[in-house]
Amino acid sequence: MRLHTFPELTTRISSQLYSLTSDLTTASYTISDIGDYLPGSILINDMQLLKNVYMSNSGCRILQKEKEELQQMGAAYFDEFFDEQEMPQLLSMFHSMVAAKDCRRVSTYFQKVRPNKQTSWKWFFVSFQILPASDGTPSSSVILMAQDASNLKTHQEQIQRILPAAPLPDADYLRFSSLTKREKDVLALITKGFTSQQIADALFVAVSTIETHRKRIKQKLEARNTIDLIRYATLFAL
Repeated sequence: MRLHTFPELTTRISSQLYSLTSDLTTASYTISDIGDYLPGSILINDMQLLKNVYMSNSGCRILQKEKEELQQMGAAYFDEFFDEQEMPQLLSMFHSMVAAKDCRRVSTYFQKVRPNKQTSWKWFFVSFQILPASDGTPSSSVILMAQDASNLKTHQEQIQRILPAAPLPDADYLRFSSLTKREKDVLALITKGFTSQQIADALFVAVSTIETHRKRIKQKLEARNTIDLIRYATLFAL
């Protein structure tokens, strides 16, 4: 499929990060196995410890630092390479994502980066997602995919050739992304065969609330029946 507009590109890139994170969670491969083969930069930041814990070779070249140097910087990493006026807002966004514990949501933003104060700023398009722990629960780390903002289309096509998983359909990804965290939780339980009463008991809410969630989920996903819901749950590894 040829992508022509910026919204189409950002949707596909977000979908690619979702696929990458899902594969990492299911142990299809590790970030070290694939990080250096993807275009752009792949990185993982621990937002509880406020440190970088992984940086692909591409990112190291951009920042002109070795992996170990970046990891040893601790919180200074967030001040060294990024615009000090942007970072408070970005850090707040990261912390909000971690606090929400929604590891199925992908967010995007533009960011200026430079290796030192003597170098001009360069714009990157960044997509990020909470990285699930080994048991599938949200961790305090976020995985980010940063790409040269002037070359998004080429990067997107290269990523698609490298990732082993088939691409998530863009329309399905957009519909799934419209669900709230609670709606995704309800969808997961529906597809496991839970009744509305059982879901209400599990989530400590009223049955009427679950029925409302059911209606909204079907509307947002344009699902006709439970089979359609199961397809989404399988596609997005709920």
